[in-house]
Amino acid sequence: MDATLAWTIVGSVAGVAAVISGVGFGVAQVRQGRAKTGMAGADGPLAGLADAYVSNVTGPVAGPTTLPGVVLAGEVPQEPPSFQPREDLLAAMRRSVRGMSVVQVVTGMRGVGKTQLAAAYARSRIGEGWRLVAWVNAGDTAKVLNGLAEVAARLGIGRPGEDLAATGAVVRHWLEADGERCLVVFDNVTDLEGLRPFLPAVGNSQVVITSTRQVASGLGTAVRVGVFTEDEALSFLADRTGQASTSQAREVADELGFLPLALAQAAAVIAAQQLDYGTYLSRLRSLRVGQYLSPSEGEPYPHGVAEAVLLSLDAVAIDDGTALCDPVMEVVSLLSTAGAPRALLHAAGRAGLLAASQKRRKKGRAVPPQVVDEVQARLAGASLLTFSQDGATVSAHRLVMRIVRERQVRRGDWPRLIVSTAELLEVVARSLNPVERVKSSV
Repeated sequence: MDATLAWTIVGSVAGVAAVISGVGFGVAQVRQGRAKTGMAGADGPLAGLADAYVSNVTGPVAGPTTLPGVVLAGEVPQEPPSFQPREDLLAAMRRSVRGMSVVQVVTGMRGVGKTQLAAAYARSRIGEGWRLVAWVNAGDTAKVLNGLAEVAARLGIGRPGEDLAATGAVVRHWLEADGERCLVVFDNVTDLEGLRPFLPAVGNSQVVITSTRQVASGLGTAVRVGVFTEDEALSFLADRTGQASTSQAREVADELGFLPLALAQAAAVIAAQQLDYGTYLSRLRSLRVGQYLSPSEGEPYPHGVAEAVLLSLDAVAIDDGTALCDPVMEVVSLLSTAGAPRALLHAAGRAGLLAASQKRRKKGRAVPPQVVDEVQARLAGASLLTFSQDGATVSAHRLVMRIVRERQVRRGDWPRLIVSTAELLEVVARSLNPVERVKSSV
């Protein structure tokens, strides 16, 4: 492992902090809850998490890495099962490169595949040997700054102890001066004005922005992503399930609004349980989401997503001898949308955090890394998790994370899980405090 892990942990810590603040938990409440539930303090089983990573966090910053002639930064998602390349959209992105600085903005509703489209484009540039391919999770300005700091570290242009905003400006100027065959992807941008100062204005680099906000298209050339066409949806279902397209397959696609995220969940369940389209459709229509999810004040789910994800979560739990699929999803859903380092989940397993999140399991039972890996592979096969290109990080779609959290609230698990994850936050945050280059972002 290298110092890149430091930046990922910072994102995870920020994600936990946001979740805790979002549900109104203060520090005093967290401590009080820990006392009531008997959660271990810093000298308990979770203390090993800090020990496992402090050397990585405080170690030397990594330089250019991984492929001859290519500098990679961030975690580009792997290609998902039965990926539909959507060649027309990829071709539009390629046509926009005319030997000048280009900013492209990929917009669309949640679940249409914006991130996967950008990832496919990034993977193609890696394959072509571009000098730099960087993936920055841009859910907020803090994540943007941390991502750009990693880019600077990989390029060897950052200065130890420099303000993160200044480091971001250094990256921008480098792209403007020497950005030929260089790609930076800012995924899931929400703060458009916060990102604007770090976008190159001249030069030969390429920037891709993904966002659900249509106004983001004002930052560059718009590439609008919609739901699957009927042909794309039926082709995806046939490829993923191994079943021929039928009128019932068309009904499933229509029921799910041709939304790629929902179709991925449906296809995984159909394939895993060897269902026909009609049986799956019947189960989908009979599911009453209100029985499983607590009402949310956020934006409504796209049609069919919540039902499809709930069926998928139930399907992976069947015959799960480890009883760890739910705990792993719960931990990932409480961390950053940037994803969780697999090494962090390994350490959490060894510390008993994963087993402890199951009420019926004895608290503190250690789970070996190979078992945690088997669980992650099972969840990835169900399209609930996605591995990064190098396999070092796992992430879940933001809608999937939200559904898992709301299910926890409905089950009454939320306070207990918040307390245990806050314990993880405290331990990791303490280990990060001595690190001068990242302390301003915690």
